[in-house]
Amino acid sequence: RFADRRREADSLLTRSDLLVMNGYNRMLAPDALITETRAVPGPAGAWRGAEGISGGVAPLEISWTIAGDSVHALLYGESQYERALIARHRDLKGAVSVRAVDVDTSAIAGRLLARHFSEPLHTEVEGHPVSLRFRLFSLAADGTSYRLFHTSSPRADGSDSERTEAYIREIGGWIGNASLGLLRSGAFGTPISRGGDGSAEAHYLETAELLTRQYMRGAEWMVRAVHPRLFLDYFPLADEIDHEFLGMVDRRYPGYDPVVAARAQRVRERGWQLVDMRVAHARRLAESMPGAAFFISGDHGMRPAWKVLRPNVALRDAGLLSLSEEGTIALQQTVALSPNGYWINVNTDDWKGGVVSAADRDEVLTRVEHALREIRGEDGEPIVTALWRSSDHPGLGMGGPAGGDLYYELRFGYDVSQDTRGPLISTGRPEGKHGYPPMAADMRTALCMVSPMIGTRRIGAVQTIDLAPTVAEWLGIPAPQDARGRSLLEHLTREGN
Repeated sequence: RFADRRREADSLLTRSDLLVMNGYNRMLAPDALITETRAVPGPAGAWRGAEGISGGVAPLEISWTIAGDSVHALLYGESQYERALIARHRDLKGAVSVRAVDVDTSAIAGRLLARHFSEPLHTEVEGHPVSLRFRLFSLAADGTSYRLFHTSSPRADGSDSERTEAYIREIGGWIGNASLGLLRSGAFGTPISRGGDGSAEAHYLETAELLTRQYMRGAEWMVRAVHPRLFLDYFPLADEIDHEFLGMVDRRYPGYDPVVAARAQRVRERGWQLVDMRVAHARRLAESMPGAAFFISGDHGMRPAWKVLRPNVALRDAGLLSLSEEGTIALQQTVALSPNGYWINVNTDDWKGGVVSAADRDEVLTRVEHALREIRGEDGEPIVTALWRSSDHPGLGMGGPAGGDLYYELRFGYDVSQDTRGPLISTGRPEGKHGYPPMAADMRTALCMVSPMIGTRRIGAVQTIDLAPTVAEWLGIPAPQDARGRSLLEHLTREGN
């Protein structure tokens, strides 16, 4: 059946009335903050077109590599160094300009987002078109030190390569996330989580502005150039912001610090303001198309966590899982395992390397349940608070062979890891997490529909899987053949709800 679905998908991707694009498959080059420690400023070489640069200081040059190819920047100014021209070759034709401006903490509303970033530098990485943007956060007056950021280079794949390249070129480059990795690494300065004052996060938030702006431009291009009947889009910032900062603001965290929490909350507020701007922009685009409806939803909620439970360690200690000398799971000696931390699979013989017969499956699950129920915290109380067998609750998880055999709920504050080694329970920094049972209140998300045909009303709790059948009915087409949800259109459009 899977092979049949793959063939159907491959056939659909050849249709001229379908455009599918995805930039999350492969990262060609990461984002970076370049400083004088990586690229030391020196006398400028022979740049074509440099004779047109005027100023009272002699131009300096820096060079570094992105994905193995050189990038060059010319530092210049009037009475002091204050600007940079950046190009792939020492040629000012096609170079982009950027001026040194300190981090922008001004109010977001009413101004251009990411206003201090350069125009895109269109180039290729490993033969794929990318568009780099630069942000010069600082440049010493004498040119000896600087902080120059450049965006990542994700590979954007599309079912129509010509239109995908046009999309990248016309919006000025696609990026998939804000620069959370640079924030965590300390490249922007000391993060709030390690005692910082919020200035590192201010740098990060500028990259979030750029992310928001480029997603908006991408949506505008799609509406203008493709005129879609159905437009499915995504935005990662809400997830990204709360993964990083939600745990710091929750008073239930034992290490809660009101100063840290206040700083983290300011970052969350600014990040969520960008999310609001993105949603409002998408809604305006929908309203600009006669007869269109705007649907918005998420795929999960978020929960603070600072403890980590390793289910595979519990299974190992109970004799249900064995490890090789290299530390990998030895399937021939393992009857149960957690492939991702979120659920348990019985290693049945219908899997490659499986050893448990169908007749013994329930007995193994009983042993697994006992092992998980025996896990205790420092206070002696259970960590696993509920268990569900997928055979009894088919609505949980992914379902089918790709899903789990046993799901569980944890005490508040706990996350999971698929690690097979290390302590059963460990303590880490506070974060926002998901992957818990979908019926938990903090795992719920919103589902909204906006249309001139629908007044303001609430219809109560529904399931995320109801969205696809609802959209299908709105479009007047059959629901997806594997859809398990129900259309909500009647409830949404019924008078008096």
